[in-house]
Amino acid sequence: MNEAIYLQTAQALARIKTHLQHLELWTETAPSDEALADPSPFCYESMPFEHWLQFVFLPKMSDLVANQQALPTQFAISPMAQMRFDNQTAAQALIDELIALEKLLDEPR
Repeated sequence: MNEAIYLQTAQALARIKTHLQHLELWTETAPSDEALADPSPFCYESMPFEHWLQFVFLPKMSDLVANQQALPTQFAISPMAQMRFDNQTAAQALIDELIALEKLLDEPR
C-alpha cells in the first residue's frame, strides 16, 4: 500500500481528535470493558458515539496505520455522526472530516 495513504490517514485521525477536543467531547475516562465489548454498531447501546470514536475507532485505525496494515474501504461512519450531531453546526467540521476520511480510504489504490 502507498506510504502516502498512511500519512494522510494519520493526519485525518489527528484532525478528528482535535475536533473532538474542540467540541469538548474528549474524555480521560475510558468506558468499561463491558461497554467496549458491546456488539451493537458503534457500541451505541453502551456509550455515546463520540466515545466510540475516541476509544474504538481512533485506536484501531491508529494501530492499522502504525503497523501499515490494510486500511478499511467503503465504510460509512459519517451518517452516524450526522444523526448524533443533528443540527449542531459546531460539529460540522468533525462530520466533514469523517466524510473526507471515508472518501480518502474509498479511493482506488
